[in-house]
Amino acid sequence: MSSSVQEVYTAIADEVNQTPLVSAPEISRILSVSENGPSIELFLKCEGKQKTGSFKYRGAWYALSSLKASTLGRGLVATSSGNFGKALASAAHDLGIRMGIKIPLTIVMPSTSRPSKIMATKTLGANVYLSGPSWAEREAAVQALQRQLGASCLSTVNNPNILLGQGTVGVEVMQQMRRIYRSEPDAVIVPCGSGGLLAGIALFFHGTRTKVFGSEPSKGGADDARRGRLQKSRIDRVDSNTMADGLRCPVGETAWEVIQRPEYVEDIYAVGENEIQMAMKALLKHNGLMVEPSAAVALAAALFSASFHDRVEEYGKRPFRLGVILTGCNIELNDFATLLSSEC
Repeated sequence: MSSSVQEVYTAIADEVNQTPLVSAPEISRILSVSENGPSIELFLKCEGKQKTGSFKYRGAWYALSSLKASTLGRGLVATSSGNFGKALASAAHDLGIRMGIKIPLTIVMPSTSRPSKIMATKTLGANVYLSGPSWAEREAAVQALQRQLGASCLSTVNNPNILLGQGTVGVEVMQQMRRIYRSEPDAVIVPCGSGGLLAGIALFFHGTRTKVFGSEPSKGGADDARRGRLQKSRIDRVDSNTMADGLRCPVGETAWEVIQRPEYVEDIYAVGENEIQMAMKALLKHNGLMVEPSAAVALAAALFSASFHDRVEEYGKRPFRLGVILTGCNIELNDFATLLSSEC
């Protein structure tokens, strides 16, 4: 990749929100591994405060701003379960105004997407096409629409510029830890779907003392990155109905080149639906944060993964400063309440 994550952050810093990094003392006490082990000091990176309610705007803006005006003018087709489509629609609108052009955008969304995410994407100006729920069906629809419309396909899983843009979350975590807390994170835990966020953050922290961990839902094989590392090959099919709807896709080839390497990503942990639900409840109770299920996966891993707890004890540092990436808050109150009250 020709650009570094730091260089990309310099390029987009004026276009994105610097989202809050907040401490979580109550959850930190819950997280402390054992009486004799290291205490854990938790910091939450609140990407729900980013434009369009998730970290996705970072990669969307950088990817679009890297394209030629002629390509943008012909239109773009992409697929998203919700957050990236919303971010792309907003970034296309903002960039179009900046450049004085119209950027036609068509987003293929699975029919299982939350209605609120479909409506938000439409409201921001994108044309939405509903496809079958599987990743293969979504990609087939993108290819068909690309031919029909004469537009360009914007890959949301194999685009280095999107990956680098998403990785700027890591730049802010490092800056904020140094400025506010006079420290650096010992580790960060990142949710993993198509893998751009995890790979981008891992690229940024590579060569520092900060360790990077991934986290995934286990339901229906959505933990494809974890399983792929075990079998030493990328898994290219995921058909899961995990409540973490933003993580129902396989890791892309570009992100896999980073994620498969332990020197970039130390380990990846899988969590169950009940653990995701409990993490959502903890964030609401202790920090007043209402996040979507995909955003709670990293905290769920920190709270409930025995393997992660063992790893922290191995480091033996007191306190162990842990950054948890909360990726978004795009969920309606009624949906949130239903998820928290349902049996997993």
